[in-house]
Amino acid sequence: MFQSLRQNSQVYIFHKGQNPSLETGIVTNIPVAKPKYSQAIPPAFGQPEMVVDLTVKINDRVVNYNGLPANSEIADTYSNGESIVVSDNRDAMNSEILACK
Repeated sequence: MFQSLRQNSQVYIFHKGQNPSLETGIVTNIPVAKPKYSQAIPPAFGQPEMVVDLTVKINDRVVNYNGLPANSEIADTYSNGESIVVSDNRDAMNSEILACK
């Protein structure tokens, strides 16, 4: 789960564009779970949806991935207009790559 990642944890980033590619990165900050939506109105049912922001070092560059579901180990998102999948679980990423084949 993204909320349980610690500094130096490994994450996998799969770029699903015209030329699919897989990168690995290292978490550079400890993600803190926060509510996805403003708390101006209390949630109608149960707990609010929680998200985390990850800062990942990939080779020599640092990339931010914002709004990843805190209780998930894989998430589809967009970065620089490109569809990507971010995961902290190698098996989940392998399944995603096989599904794209």
